[in-house]
Amino acid sequence: MIKTMLSGGGASRATVSTFRGMNNTPLCGEDETYWENGITSDYFPALAPQGIFETVKSSEDVQGIITKDALCVVRNGKFYMNDLEATGFSLTNSGKKTMVSMGAYVVIFPDKKWINTKDLTDYGTIDNTRTASSTVRYVMTNSDGDEYPSGIETGATPPDDPSTGDYWIDTTGDQASLKVYTAGGMWTSIVTTYVRIECTNIGLGFKEGDGVTISGATAGDDLNGSFVLKKAEDDAITITGLLASPVSVLDDLTVARQMPLVDFVTEAGNRLWACRYGVANNGEVVNEIYGSKLGDFKNWSCFEGLATDSWAASCGTDGMWTGAATHLGYPIFFKENVFHKVYISSAGAHQIQETAANGVEYGSEESLAIVGQILYWKAREGIMAYDGSLPTSIGGALGKVSYKYAAAGSGRGKLWISMQDVDASWHLFCYDPARGFWHKAGDLCATQFCEVDGVPYWIDGSSNVIRETTSVDTSVEWTMTTGIIGATSPDAKTVKKIGLNAVLPKWSMMRVEIAYDETEDWEEAAVLEGNGLRAFLIPIHPERAKFFRLRISGRGDFRIYSMTKTVRLGSEK
Repeated sequence: MIKTMLSGGGASRATVSTFRGMNNTPLCGEDETYWENGITSDYFPALAPQGIFETVKSSEDVQGIITKDALCVVRNGKFYMNDLEATGFSLTNSGKKTMVSMGAYVVIFPDKKWINTKDLTDYGTIDNTRTASSTVRYVMTNSDGDEYPSGIETGATPPDDPSTGDYWIDTTGDQASLKVYTAGGMWTSIVTTYVRIECTNIGLGFKEGDGVTISGATAGDDLNGSFVLKKAEDDAITITGLLASPVSVLDDLTVARQMPLVDFVTEAGNRLWACRYGVANNGEVVNEIYGSKLGDFKNWSCFEGLATDSWAASCGTDGMWTGAATHLGYPIFFKENVFHKVYISSAGAHQIQETAANGVEYGSEESLAIVGQILYWKAREGIMAYDGSLPTSIGGALGKVSYKYAAAGSGRGKLWISMQDVDASWHLFCYDPARGFWHKAGDLCATQFCEVDGVPYWIDGSSNVIRETTSVDTSVEWTMTTGIIGATSPDAKTVKKIGLNAVLPKWSMMRVEIAYDETEDWEEAAVLEGNGLRAFLIPIHPERAKFFRLRISGRGDFRIYSMTKTVRLGSEK
């Protein structure tokens, strides 16, 4: 709000009592700052300092953070929840960790390991590979695990003079099938048969329903390939298949459960969803989106025609994936100029919708953050906001400066985003969605964010410690520079005085400087020492100018509730 009163003699007096954040553009208003550092909108409509960014965890190498019932941290290859270490659970001790929450579990990438946050002794690895270390026995069984007799006749014609209960493997169809001779004198097909593969530790780490790849089986070519385990024990697994007689051989048998190579992962609808652009596990080049089995983040290759199956689909858009997030229940996968939203179907018939739009900028995958119901991210063109329809740009107030390598998070109902400028300097900005204001909170590099009880936590990229915002103390330093004041009038003018209605607690300090026209010659107008609530009247050395700017800086806590300037107008010269 700007209130203006005119007095005699060509003097004018204007008061600003509502401050609307930062606007780093030529259109910066007198109630905005052109540039600032360490300022917050928490006390709107007043100006106030952001506060200190305190280290809340040790200086050990923090690799990743996520919020469950408490703050979960990976540092030095170890997992901690609320400062309690998961004993025995180890990760690689270098490199960034991305953690995804699914139910009570946290799944950690790129290690592809998981841990139960309700029981820190329950953990494991998504991938599991077992290789035969002793003789392998293959035997065909029924659904109860009972073995069929050995020496079942196989061929295109049935056995001569069969008896009730005799078996025959019929090879006349596209696929061989087991048939039994019934009392009615007919050969009846047995719909499903199973092969149990027995070997020491061959089933260790597997469970019923796992999707696996089997290789090296010599008892039959159809025993190699992809299968869903029907049973799993430490020393045996059971799959669908046919076998005329039990076989015991020394095989180079390998059974593997393997997650695809992925670029980004998110959770939605009790599944993990992921994307990959590049070489896959099998050496092929892919451009795909994957979904894990329903309720089972370990399984990505279970295909039985069920609604709970794993899922995969190829995409035709060019370019590498740049990020992934879940918004309003839908997984969304981003490239720089397009995003793909997966519409989840309870019947398993998931569909992908492509939208050509400003996607996530390469290197800014950590900028995806949700505040309220809005998804935000850093695009090449600026900061985008997405409510489910089309993304819109909200970063105009940050000016024409090019930023990259953004990381963002939510906290206190605001968006916090750290970005690097073209000079490799880092800046932490804060966007207040309720008011549409931007503020610059500090010169900080953040690599990951999470929110704990409404408070934003982040990893400091310069020291790899975890920080949060806390209360203001006398060590806080802050600064703000106004836009051009007086540019709306073409006449020259003389600044007579500036009044600040402010609070400066004891031990706080404020400095006011002024620069005329387009110069960068800042003249000190006043230095104010804190002693509580008062109105400060700042005399300005008279100088005729078309316009002027103010720079207000200081140390410690403060509030500025209003700013009044008295200007005497002159001629156009």
